[in-house]
Amino acid sequence: VTHPDAKLHIGHALAKEYQDMGKFGDAFNSLEQGKATKRAMQPFDHKSSTELFEHIKHLSEQHKHALTHGSPTQEPIFVLGMPRSGTTLVERILSSHSDVQSAGELQDFGLSVKKLSQTQTPHVLDTQTLTKAYELDFNQLGTTYLNATRVTTGSHKHFIDKLPFNFFYIDLITKALPNAKIICMLRDPMDTCIGNYRQLFTINNPYYAYSLDLLDTAKFYSRFYKLMQHFSALHSNIKLVKYEELVAKPEQQIKELVSFCNLEWQAQCIDFHLNTAPVSTASKVQVRQPLNNKAIGRWKAFKPHTNAAVEYLLSQGISVE
Repeated sequence: VTHPDAKLHIGHALAKEYQDMGKFGDAFNSLEQGKATKRAMQPFDHKSSTELFEHIKHLSEQHKHALTHGSPTQEPIFVLGMPRSGTTLVERILSSHSDVQSAGELQDFGLSVKKLSQTQTPHVLDTQTLTKAYELDFNQLGTTYLNATRVTTGSHKHFIDKLPFNFFYIDLITKALPNAKIICMLRDPMDTCIGNYRQLFTINNPYYAYSLDLLDTAKFYSRFYKLMQHFSALHSNIKLVKYEELVAKPEQQIKELVSFCNLEWQAQCIDFHLNTAPVSTASKVQVRQPLNNKAIGRWKAFKPHTNAAVEYLLSQGISVE
């Protein structure tokens, strides 16, 4: 009997081969078969996921008028959003600036929240820990986070923390680090969902459990999208960036990004693909090329396997191109 993780690897490898041959239906079937055993072993917990998203929204509304004193540092720039939505791209653009360094995908904010809230629950992120986090000294939380990043940061005026799932902590980030900039990437819902479904993430990381099924991914995306709309209305230091607009009008969009981060304009931000710094994410090939629209609408090649996910998103009021 083949191990579920081995099946997963084989399914992804086959899918890649089929895709290169233009056989998208076979590619999708390979992914589905490869992921099936793993998914049966650990089905995605929609109940807990829904509760978590709703609790985050509830806490942000409950504490929206609280007077908080966070750490005054202006160093951090958070680039977050769903995986495969252009976060690495924006990180490359901004870290091409001489005042900005890339610190990679740091776990430090979530770990600082967990450490200081001292909850005894088994997970870093859960409703109890978040509830407790609002009782913290926010200056201490901001400082704890900043100190934890010092393994890699401190050499430039700003650093980028590119952990996509920091979006769960947006409200706490705005309280602990009121001068930090937060950039949230939004990409076409189905391109995002197919991108997540096609990606082989760190296998046993609970954050990515939704990606074992396309419909699960669409449900997770819907929760994420609604939460981002909520935070964008609540906070002024968040910039929502649409991947497709960045590709369509790079110069204008990049200038807006640089300006949002209170950085002086530097032309090398447009030539980010010439940036020679190493990249450790799944986007390592894409960010070596100038901006292009090759990945836009890629999900359509997988029709009709995408129908259920599309129907779900539309039922949630999320439009699909």
